[in-house]
Amino acid sequence: MRRGFGIKMRTLIFGTGTGGVNYYKSCRDRHKVIGFLDNNPQKHGQLLFGKTIYSPEQLTDLSFDKIIIASDYYQEIQKQLMDELAINEDKVTVYRPSQTKPSRLQFLRQRVKLLRFELSCKRTGLVSDKTLRALIEAVATSKGTGSAASEPATHCLRISSPANTVTASLRTMRDWAEKTGLTLLEAGEVEKIPFKAPHVWGRPATTETTIALSNKPYVADIAGARIFGNSSIILTSDGTAISDTGAHPKFGRFVSFVYEPVVFAQQPDKVILSFGNFETREIEAGIFLSGLVSNAFGHWLPEFLPKLQFLQQHPDFANLPLIVDADMPQSHFDHLRRLSDNPLILLRTNESLICRRLLVAPSPAFLPTEFFANDIPVSEMPGLSPRAMRFIRGNQSLYSKVRREKRIFLARKNMKWRRLLNEKEIENALSDIGFETVFTEDMTAQEQIEIFQKAEWIVAPNGSALLNFVFADPSVKLLVLTQPNLHNWGTFQGPMETLGYSPLWVSGDYAHAEDQKHSHYQVPVERVFEALSFLGMNVVKN
Repeated sequence: MRRGFGIKMRTLIFGTGTGGVNYYKSCRDRHKVIGFLDNNPQKHGQLLFGKTIYSPEQLTDLSFDKIIIASDYYQEIQKQLMDELAINEDKVTVYRPSQTKPSRLQFLRQRVKLLRFELSCKRTGLVSDKTLRALIEAVATSKGTGSAASEPATHCLRISSPANTVTASLRTMRDWAEKTGLTLLEAGEVEKIPFKAPHVWGRPATTETTIALSNKPYVADIAGARIFGNSSIILTSDGTAISDTGAHPKFGRFVSFVYEPVVFAQQPDKVILSFGNFETREIEAGIFLSGLVSNAFGHWLPEFLPKLQFLQQHPDFANLPLIVDADMPQSHFDHLRRLSDNPLILLRTNESLICRRLLVAPSPAFLPTEFFANDIPVSEMPGLSPRAMRFIRGNQSLYSKVRREKRIFLARKNMKWRRLLNEKEIENALSDIGFETVFTEDMTAQEQIEIFQKAEWIVAPNGSALLNFVFADPSVKLLVLTQPNLHNWGTFQGPMETLGYSPLWVSGDYAHAEDQKHSHYQVPVERVFEALSFLGMNVVKN
């Protein structure tokens, strides 16, 4: 996509999910990508592959030639761009990856290319340009390999300089420690994490509980390791890629590294890591607390911060800095400071740290960011650990001497997916019975904690802000508004009941009869009021 005379068009990619990531990785050599667009306000101002994520409302301040829509919601986005933001139709293109099924001959040719790759890469180490070219061609077209970054060979080859690309075997930390003789500090027992279907108003409460097992806590003290900004992959000095999630003994083959910025391609037991675009810095020692999606509240609170309860058991913990991603929201740093006052090393996007010494602990449970097609039971992916949430809560809530009398409605600001379409109607109706509307995105961590501590009643659409529920008193009445597809919210209900809470869910109606994880929905106001009455509120309008 060029304007002529070799000048690339200035392009914005609308979408930061799988579609946007795949499009950027596969086509960035042909475009001058100047940034991403996303309707999620929590992402605005953050970086993806070193490019700023902008709000669509900022388009008037940007100089661009083309917008590529790389999202499943392309119809809504097209309407938004052309009707609401008056973007010329000629500047908008929808990216639709080819879904054509290869012929039998094409399939056999692809398998031969993959076989050549496997024979060439039996040993780990630097990948030759010839091997890399063959791999790119094979991965880009094959359905036999999970591709995390299929892109043209012309982009990756470095003429007259060695490729900063390695093929590495993929292992869990425990497997690698056993192989190398590294002694792990055992930091606790395996936890039984309950999964229980949410209690939906108007339906009988479920009594059945399924148990999933947590990761067994450890602390690894590694000599010589390389880590990368916004990545959870650890590259050891012997060329092994450590990922407890990607090498999970039962489900690792289903884990996709599509969002991992350092992963070029993957197979079930090996990955191709490409770090030529990463600036390198060396440090003496640090504690690994950075990683993929650390900038998302729904991962930072239950997945990253709980590692501290294990890491703190290491005798040198207090003397070492914490390595964290630099692009996290301030509230993430606020929560971190509640739990640790260690100095910080800020790891920038597209930066790599070579650590002479690195302390590592696991996340509480198996919870990948992205999957290939799979039939993994939702109960096997526990999003919350009661042990972890007790640690996160610390001494913040149960014994706070505050009056619990607030009625809170948690609104979701400017969301374009999983939208509660009649949110304003519900907000106005709740206001009439004394509810205050709050936007947690606009609050500091301490303000969020305090508002939950003071709450007697909480009504909220489902979303990661509900994790703050752990700071409320167990007597709080929580009403969660949701689409009919409850997806994995049993991983919330089970642990919350273990901690003494009793959330009640109100199921709405699909906006377009689409049974998807992020379907838009609406909940009749009458249904909300009936559920509040069920919980014991005397619903009388002011």
